[in-house]
Amino acid sequence: MQKKREKGLIRRVAVFEIILLVSFSFAFAFILSGEIQNASALRFTLPKGSLSRGRSVTSVGPTKTGSIVGSLNNDNILKVPGGAGSLPAAGAGGDIAAAAVANPYSEGSLLGLTEFSGTAGHLASGLSWGVVVAGIALMVGNFLGLDDDQSNALAIASFGGVTAGRIAYRLIVESSLKEGIEGGLTAARSAALGPSLLVTAAVGFAIFYFLYKEKSKKLVSFQCLPWEPPVGGEKCEECNKDPLRPCSEYRCKALGQACDILDPGTE
Repeated sequence: MQKKREKGLIRRVAVFEIILLVSFSFAFAFILSGEIQNASALRFTLPKGSLSRGRSVTSVGPTKTGSIVGSLNNDNILKVPGGAGSLPAAGAGGDIAAAAVANPYSEGSLLGLTEFSGTAGHLASGLSWGVVVAGIALMVGNFLGLDDDQSNALAIASFGGVTAGRIAYRLIVESSLKEGIEGGLTAARSAALGPSLLVTAAVGFAIFYFLYKEKSKKLVSFQCLPWEPPVGGEKCEECNKDPLRPCSEYRCKALGQACDILDPGTE
């Protein structure tokens, strides 16, 4: 009974650790993505000729696409640092109203350090976060005293859940921005957080359920002791049932401790 309680406790602790790892990873990713935004090369679309010095971006017409180092605020206003070369006024910072293209934010950042875009960016970001969280889960499993199979199950479940959740998070943010969600990037991130956490939990728990294995140990001991005949004499008569072998004293005593040969030396 005690062993069953210990197994149940280990399982509950493992599930709780998965929840913590998922929550912390998304919180950290959310914070980091916001910080890294200011130093990323953002891709934007502007009306043709709108980068002329001192000209406001209000006209509608043929567009061109370029990259610039800056940050995008909630109203899709591209904040450009002084001296960037594409400012309304020379030598000073300013705002350039930009009509965002597919991904108006740092897309597909690999741990927020390397810029990717599109499907490759979503996959790279998800895998990178999955690997990091899986490593943490493996260390936590070993710290909790889980065996190798259980620790590996926890790590693989964390990897699969966080990877799927991170990809879902980015896809939802991208979709919300394309649809012009009110509140811009902050609102898109908030809208994506809940569904992506559900995806993470569902995938992680499913993988953990199929991979988790309980192990039990049974101690079997063998002793080499002298053989003793059974107590009583219920089987004494079996000694006389074999016509080819006469009943000997050894066979008689082997059938029961109360067995005796009657009239020894006679047939």
